[in-house]
Formats: sequence, C-alpha cells, structure tokens
Amino acid sequence: MILLRTLVFILCFHSLVGQTIYDYEREVNAENEVKSLEIDFVNSSDKLTLSGTLLYPTDGYEKIVLIVPGSGKDTRHSHFCLTENFLKNNIAVNRFDERGIGKSEGKYDYTATTLMEDVIAAYHKLITLPELKNKKLGVLGHSLGGIASIGASGKGCEFAFLIQMATPVEKDGAFIKYQALRNTDGFYSAENKSTPEVIAYIDTMSQLILQYDAYKTIKRKGKKKMKALGFKKSLHMIINPLQVDLVKQNHEATYQNCPVPMLYIVGSEDRIVSPINEPNTLKQLNNSNVDIQIIDNTNHWLSDQIAPTKMDASLYQMNPLAINAIVSWTLNL
Repeated sequence: MILLRTLVFILCFHSLVGQTIYDYEREVNAENEVKSLEIDFVNSSDKLTLSGTLLYPTDGYEKIVLIVPGSGKDTRHSHFCLTENFLKNNIAVNRFDERGIGKSEGKYDYTATTLMEDVIAAYHKLITLPELKNKKLGVLGHSLGGIASIGASGKGCEFAFLIQMATPVEKDGAFIKYQALRNTDGFYSAENKSTPEVIAYIDTMSQLILQYDAYKTIKRKGKKKMKALGFKKSLHMIINPLQVDLVKQNHEATYQNCPVPMLYIVGSEDRIVSPINEPNTLKQLNNSNVDIQIIDNTNHWLSDQIAPTKMDASLYQMNPLAINAIVSWTLNL
C-alpha cells in the first residue's frame, strides 16, 4: 500500500524465536508438508545483509514467487493468506525481512527506490541457489512493492513472470491526485481550500519535484510555493522522502516492453490506486503479455473491507475470487 497517514503509525510487535511478526502478519498454516530454507543476501551498494525464508512443498514444485509487500514495515511473515494458497498449489514462496526489521541489517527505509534495490539483491541471490536451478522465479509486488518489482524488472532482473497487485502504473505520481479526490481519511484536506485547489497544488508540487534532483532544494522551493499558494502546513501532502520518490517513478516503458507474462490485478473499490486509471494506462501501452483483472467489491488488499480504518491481519484475508485469480494464473503459465 502507498504510505498514507492512515498507514503511518507506531506498529506493535512481539518476538517469536527472535523473529519480528507484526499485528497484521501471521505464521503460515500450510495444509500440505512444507520445508523452509533461510536465505541471506547482500545489498552490496549499501553493504547490508538482509534475511528471508523460502517455503517450498516437499512433494516438488516448478515455480517460486518472490512476494514484495506494500508500504509500512513488513517481514517474512507478510501476505500469509496468499502464501498459504501458493504452497497448497505446489508453488514455492520467498519473502524477506525489510531492512532494519527482524534479522535484516540497516535502518528501515520506506521509499520504493530503496525497496527496489533490495529486491534486485534478493533476485541475484535466488538465481544462484542450486536448489532453485531450472525453477521459474517470478515476483508478486503489492502497491509500493509493485513499484519496486517493476523497477527491478527494468533494472535487469529477468523474472519468469510478474504479478502486479494494486500497483500505481501512471507516471509522475499521478495516482496521488486520485487519492486526493477520494480523500477518504482527510489526509488531503487543507484549511480554506477546495478539492480543485488541492489538486492544482499537487500538480504544482509534482512539477517542482520533477524539475530538481536534490531533496533539500525541492523542500526549500516547495515551502516557497506552498506559501505563495496560500497553503498552511500542507507540505506533508507531497514533499516528503516517500512522496518525492514516488513522483519520480516512471516505469511505463518497462510495462510496455515486458517480454514475459504479467498479471495486473486490482480491486474495484480500491481507494488508494484507481481501478480505472491504472488499467486504462496499461491498456494504452498495448502489451499483449499483460493480463488485466479487476476483482469486484474488493479493496486495496483485495479483501472485502471497503473502507478499513486500521491495519490488522483481516486486511490480508483476501477474497477467494482474488486468490483463485492469482493462483490459477500462476499455475497456467
């Protein structure tokens, strides 16, 4: 999920055998016999060792899915419901603790670019493992994790398939305006400003972000723009490290030229990314390798809570139709 105010809060956690598990995560309850392999990999540019786990069916498998969650802190216990269903259908799953969490080194960083770099490092480790020789390695990215995944694909990671789940596709952070229009939690409200004025403000700030590279310059010039437009304490709407990074993302060429099968799946009631704008953007790119599916009456997590008010494990109890769509598509590759 893209990091909004509703998703930014102090997360409770507890330790189980030295491993962090957040309130919205669960250990996998596999129906068939499953083995695990702990896998450490190194992000050489940042000199960090990250840690994850490969879960695989004992009676054989041909495909592995690297799951990359959305914004917020996530561990190797993320997307447990989806993981259980992959395993039940003889599809192996790899997940890792994000940097600064669980057994992974470093300081937590919530930007899509940093997560992309860690996905790239995970990919290059996985393809060297003898246990995975001749297996099909694909990636499933959710929301921010989808941006990181398509970014990794554009940086030379030759995944056998990609699953983009509720991921922004439009370039230059256009999805932020969709969030402002919905404004479901009041995050994009500004004193004495109408919704069209807020949208114009976002457009102005986005253009500024695209014009400059240095964050300090963007922030300094953004404050001047904010004052000139008569906005008070509204800089958080668009100028913070996460949002600046998101505005600078542009992966349309990677989507257009993707040479392997890709599933793009989104809920019809998603209030964080548009279930209309994003699929339409993909359709206009005209890549026959992309299969677009919209699951009726589901949210950003492809579960049934249309307007969730908190993060908990129920968000990841995905709608059966969504699970079946993802698993069936993967099995039929």
